[in-house]
Amino acid sequence: MTTGPEQLVDARQWLDEYALGMLDDDERRRVQAALAADPQLAAELRAIEEDLAGWAACTDVPRQPPPSLRRRMLTALQHHGRLEGFAEQVAGLIDASVQRARYLLRLVDDDGAWVPVFAGCDALHIRPGPAVAPADVGLLRFVPGGGFPHHKHLGNEQVLVLQGRLFDELRGEFGPGALIEHGPGSEHALGVVGDQTLVLLVVAGGVSVEGVTFEEPAEEFIH
Repeated sequence: MTTGPEQLVDARQWLDEYALGMLDDDERRRVQAALAADPQLAAELRAIEEDLAGWAACTDVPRQPPPSLRRRMLTALQHHGRLEGFAEQVAGLIDASVQRARYLLRLVDDDGAWVPVFAGCDALHIRPGPAVAPADVGLLRFVPGGGFPHHKHLGNEQVLVLQGRLFDELRGEFGPGALIEHGPGSEHALGVVGDQTLVLLVVAGGVSVEGVTFEEPAEEFIH
């Protein structure tokens, strides 16, 4: 079978699906032929397989993931690197490996990983490492014009801005990369500045919002 530039381009576009076992027999044979002909393509596949192996080590991924999980992993692969610059900082804040932090950051673009908290706010719940537990850890996503209502901190809180701009009632306005810390007993509200979705990493020792009770997330929604 002859493998020319056009076939190599097609194969490169299919590498993620190939690694996840999502191709039909004909597509898989075309990719295999391209891999045999192009060492660089084979190296790209090994990098993808290393990512998948790392995610499997960090999460409860079965040997043959179901279609819904395959789609989630594919979404993460396709958004490789968008927020990767935050990986080391996130890893330190949640007491996790950099590899696991990369995986979590890639889930930002996967709508299926988020669960609604209230109108305009979704959460991606994270299971932190032992040095951070039992803090509440997760990503929060706010639509433009939204925010988090006035609340009181029951313990220390750290907020890392990953995307968009944040208005902190106590501290002012912050953009991506800003780390804001508040101590126990402090009170404030948060808001979104501008027309971009706001994404935050939050490590909190608990919050109290008058008239609101937050339920513990189901185990299946904790990453």
